[in-house]
Amino acid sequence: NREQNCANMRDYYARRFFWGRAMKLRGKGRASAKDLWSIWKRQRGLCALTGRGLDRTAHVDHIIPKTRGGSDDAGNLRWICAEVNLAKRNLTDDEFVRLCGNVMDWIGRRIVMVDGM
Repeated sequence: NREQNCANMRDYYARRFFWGRAMKLRGKGRASAKDLWSIWKRQRGLCALTGRGLDRTAHVDHIIPKTRGGSDDAGNLRWICAEVNLAKRNLTDDEFVRLCGNVMDWIGRRIVMVDGM
């Protein structure tokens, strides 16, 4: 039964959180489940970019994006919130912070414009 097998695998991955995330990493020298756990512990379960507490929806982020030559080794990985990782995509931290600043500037100008009406 395909649906039962899929449900069993989802259960298995849920119980083995770090192992499941480590299996999604590819390439030579990839981080192990133990490496991901030690990164989580070093970050004290907090998002590396926002400082919010993480849960099982957390994503493993590449500090240097893979599209820009980054690797899957533990030195290039960190845990961040899912929303932040989806917004950051393949940007570096500096580019992402600059983008967030541009968004805030734009929102501020829009608020001033609307208040002036």
